[in-house]
Amino acid sequence: MEAWRGVKVKVLEALGHGKLVISTVKGIEGTTFRNQKELLTAESTEEFAHICINALRNISCYEEIRRCGYENIRKNFTWKAVVDKFEQELNNLKS
Repeated sequence: MEAWRGVKVKVLEALGHGKLVISTVKGIEGTTFRNQKELLTAESTEEFAHICINALRNISCYEEIRRCGYENIRKNFTWKAVVDKFEQELNNLKS
């Protein structure tokens, strides 16, 4: 559960809707999402603009990143996945 501390709901929501996410590093702090794997990060307005324009012109180049972000959400953030992880933590406490 420690890895989820500070998760930004907007990132989870966008990825869960199958959107390509562009965020700052601070915006994904507390998650296990990886830059260039499940989403993209940018720190300056110029970087954001460059990525947005490039994505609009070449969306197929970013399809794999978008798909991986969506799959990460489906695998790790459904109610079942959350409950399973919680139960695992409870069982670890019992041991």
